[in-house]
Amino acid sequence: MPITKDYDAIEKFYARILLYGPSQSGKTTFIGTMPEDRDDHRGRFIINLEGKNLLPLHMAGRKFEWEDVTSYERLLKVIVNLRARFDRGDSDVPKTVALDGGGACYACIMKYIITNAKVEQPQIQHYFTAQQRLVSIIEEIHALPCHTVITFHDMIDKDETTGEILGNIALPGKYLPSDVLKKFNMVFHTEVDISKEKTGVYRLCTKRTKRYPAGDKTGVLEYHVEPDFNIIYNKVVKKLEELKGKK
Repeated sequence: MPITKDYDAIEKFYARILLYGPSQSGKTTFIGTMPEDRDDHRGRFIINLEGKNLLPLHMAGRKFEWEDVTSYERLLKVIVNLRARFDRGDSDVPKTVALDGGGACYACIMKYIITNAKVEQPQIQHYFTAQQRLVSIIEEIHALPCHTVITFHDMIDKDETTGEILGNIALPGKYLPSDVLKKFNMVFHTEVDISKEKTGVYRLCTKRTKRYPAGDKTGVLEYHVEPDFNIIYNKVVKKLEELKGKK
C-alpha cells in the first residue's frame, strides 16, 4: 500500500517514524543517520527527554541541535519555537526533528497534570488526559515540514490469564493508544542479535510479529532492514517514483 496517492508531493515525502526497543538497541544511533546535508547549518534537532545519556557520544563529529527538556511547559515552548522557524522560512531549519524519549514525555505531561490538579497520585481521568496530550504533541511534531522520529523504550508485559509474554509500547501506568500507530508511516522495532558477532548486529524489524507491532506502509522494505535512514529513504522514494510513472 503506497504511503500517498498525492503523487505531486512525492518529492516532499516526509518520514514519520516511530522507533522503539530496549535500551542500547540502536534508537539514538539511528537518529544519527537521519539527514543533515548542510555544511553551514545543523540539520538535526533533537529534543532530549532521557536526561543524561550517550547522545553526544553517538553524534560525535556530526552537526545537530540538542535541547534538554525536563518539563511539559518547556516542551511546548520548544515545539512552538520550531514551528516559528519553519513559518518564517529561516535558512537554518532542521531537516529532521527527533523526540528522544516518548515515555519520559508522557511522564512530564503527567507530572504537569497532577501538579495542577494538586493531588499526589494520578486519578483515572488523568491517564486519559495525559494520553491525549501526548497524542497532541506527536501531531504537533508531525505537522513540521521535515522528517520526524519519536522513540520509546519497549516494556515486556505478560498476559495475566495465559502468562504469555507480550510486547507493546508501554508508558508509565498505561499503554500508548493503539490508534497512535496510524499517525506514523513507519513503525520500527529495534533489535540486537548478539548470537552472530560479539559486538552484536543491529537491525530494524519492519513487520508485525506476535510480540511486537511494527509497520511499513510503503510495502517495499524487507522484514529486517539495516538501521540506516538513508537506505530506507532511498528505497521508499524509488518505489514512489515508480508509482508516479505508472499514474
